[in-house]
Amino acid sequence: MQRVTLWQGAVYRHVRPTRVGPLCCPACQTRWVSFPSTRYRTVEHPAAERPAYLVLPVAKYGCEHPGCRRRYFTPLIAEAAPYAHTSRHRQQTAVGLDRRGRVGLVEVADQRRTFWHTGTGTASVRRWHQQTIAEAYPRPARLPFSGVLGIDEVYDRVGGRRRPIFTGVDPIAGLTVRLPIERADAASLAAARQRVRELGANPRVIVSDRWAASPDALRQVWPRAERQLGWFHGMQWVTRKLSALLKHHGETLAAAERKELNRLRFRRLACPEQPAKLSARQRAALARAWALVRGTVVEEASHLRNDLRAGLSTSPSRAEAREQFARLREAWPEHFRPWSWRPGEPRPEPRADDEAESATGLRRSLEPIMALFVRHFERMITYLGRPGVPRTTNHAERGNRRYRAVARPRYGWTTPPDQQAMLTALQGFDSS
Repeated sequence: MQRVTLWQGAVYRHVRPTRVGPLCCPACQTRWVSFPSTRYRTVEHPAAERPAYLVLPVAKYGCEHPGCRRRYFTPLIAEAAPYAHTSRHRQQTAVGLDRRGRVGLVEVADQRRTFWHTGTGTASVRRWHQQTIAEAYPRPARLPFSGVLGIDEVYDRVGGRRRPIFTGVDPIAGLTVRLPIERADAASLAAARQRVRELGANPRVIVSDRWAASPDALRQVWPRAERQLGWFHGMQWVTRKLSALLKHHGETLAAAERKELNRLRFRRLACPEQPAKLSARQRAALARAWALVRGTVVEEASHLRNDLRAGLSTSPSRAEAREQFARLREAWPEHFRPWSWRPGEPRPEPRADDEAESATGLRRSLEPIMALFVRHFERMITYLGRPGVPRTTNHAERGNRRYRAVARPRYGWTTPPDQQAMLTALQGFDSS
């Protein structure tokens, strides 16, 4: 910086610019140039105390090549882009605030005006972000994926239309890939997984939730990969069934008991390990909640949920988990003959007392819970035979929460390139 001038409350910093690249004509690339004159460019620059500007003396050269049609040119400088009214530093700071994702474009512009005395608009920040995205985040040929991949989906709005995003997280390598897809079906999901495969992903285990399109897409792209069904999603589904059953049972009670059961329902639905962390008063309230459902279908379903949870939580190996599950199935009521069925065997004929059991609500409430574990138990214990494999999709869920926090203050995206530019900034590389 050569000198500083204060004029009408603004600071003007006179700076000698730094030329970028060799001195040559941009049209014919000749170094036969002349120096006829100098002009001055004034660009807006961020400052913490008062408005500031950079005054840049820019040389104007003439091309002396007889066959070149361009007579004059100005070389590129590091302080400001051609024809720009703002410095590169100002653009980089605005884009950096936007790419962090903590606030939307309106708040980024407001922070720039309030704290840095620059009038950055939302359209300018968006344009700078998209112009520099390819240089800041290049497209890699391959990524160092490990043998584990957790997948999930998140929904966003692009151009006023709800659009799903495929999220793939490698918890071991620390990689996150987000790809917009057209529809949440097996074909679109398989296409997204194929793009992840082209980046180098060849997992031995896929950790996923109960997304219906996931098994078909898995067979198309990674047919040899094992599937770990998210333990959390299975227990979450069972807890929702218990919540509906608890509400239905409360409707049969008196008003005072129904009110007390509704107040204590969260204690009833909590995991069985929670009472160890409760106070004496809270344990007394939990005992009252148990007393309100004693001898009912709710108690039977709660014990079933807790036994299944304990079997998955305490088993050190697949063999032990299978033994505990087999003992649990033997303890189920014998009139639930369909649940002695195993995959690959013909289904048994219904019994005469099925209708009577259905009238009590026991079959209608317990059968879906039993069916979920009979069908998916092997997929829920894959992690026991694969060290390092998580039993839940929490890594992908946390990645989705991160994206929702970025998308929420922006109220969706105007065009797909806007969305893709932010996805690229969040994951640190271009996967489009």
